Amino acid sequence: FPSHDTLCWGMGFWIPEIAGMSYKEYAWPAAVAFSITFIPYWATSFVVYSKINFGRSYHVALSGPVSASDLAIGDIIWASCKGLISAGIVILFAQFFGFTTGLQLWLSFILLIPACLLFAALGFWAGLLVDRPNRLLFLQGLILGPLCLWSDTLFPFSEFNLFTKWFVYLSPVGQVVTNLRDEQSL
Repeated sequence: FPSHDTLCWGMGFWIPEIAGMSYKEYAWPAAVAFSITFIPYWATSFVVYSKINFGRSYHVALSGPVSASDLAIGDIIWASCKGLISAGIVILFAQFFGFTTGLQLWLSFILLIPACLLFAALGFWAGLLVDRPNRLLFLQGLILGPLCLWSDTLFPFSEFNLFTKWFVYLSPVGQVVTNLRDEQSL
């Protein structure tokens, strides 16, 4: 077993280095990416589905002076804030446990806002379209899960072939992970 000074978490025990950095330095941006993908998505998708089909709170709100776009924008912004709070907590833990030490990461926090808005809007759209709540899992399983796994999060897909490099480059999750790793190295 390693000493306390060399203690690695999770797979870091077996994978001492990946893509030129320690596994813990490589993997923590993936935790941020997962939080800004799944938290905003679930904070809007199931909530919107519930407000439309069970609570009918959208119907009540629309009978007043609030427009449908006001409701949508409010829910998307609130879900994005939840994703940013979650990402902030992950970054705090990464700094607390010594995975990263750069204060520049907090400057890159603003780069997380568009990704949170994107996934919150995607969740809002999914919550509007589904007719049963278990169908919300289809989007998560068929799009969000593979998007997170193939965006240079847990494995260095950007080092493989041209297709994966372009996929990582075009993926909003890949952009977040790449930017966090770049800020970490400053």
